[in-house]
Amino acid sequence: MRPDLAIEIIDWALPIALDAGFAGVVVGGEPTGHRWKPVLEVCRAGGVEVVCVNPMLVHRGREEEDFTRDRSDFKDSTIIARRVADRHCYIPYALKGDWCRLRHLGARRNDQLVEAGSARQQVRDLLEA
Repeated sequence: MRPDLAIEIIDWALPIALDAGFAGVVVGGEPTGHRWKPVLEVCRAGGVEVVCVNPMLVHRGREEEDFTRDRSDFKDSTIIARRVADRHCYIPYALKGDWCRLRHLGARRNDQLVEAGSARQQVRDLLEA
């Protein structure tokens, strides 16, 4: 979802929720890909709480619904809404400072291990020839 679209939807939904007697709105999502982080930032800047549903729960929910594994935004949004309503979700946190650097270094270490393993296999292949 585009962040500007998220703002429009929240601005539309908030008065409706308040008129219906709710305390506010909560945005629920599946933290896959790269598009959910800007939505998280926009919602938090606007004072709207964001919760995430584990992608495995969404996958299992899709199987429970119709025993298929096809993905569609409409089906997935319904499954995510049900998981949020059942409180099978968590509040995401943004990494800051040393934790960001540590995560980056861990990912870099993994990349280096893959490169080293690949180089080792190439050397073995050349020596066998």
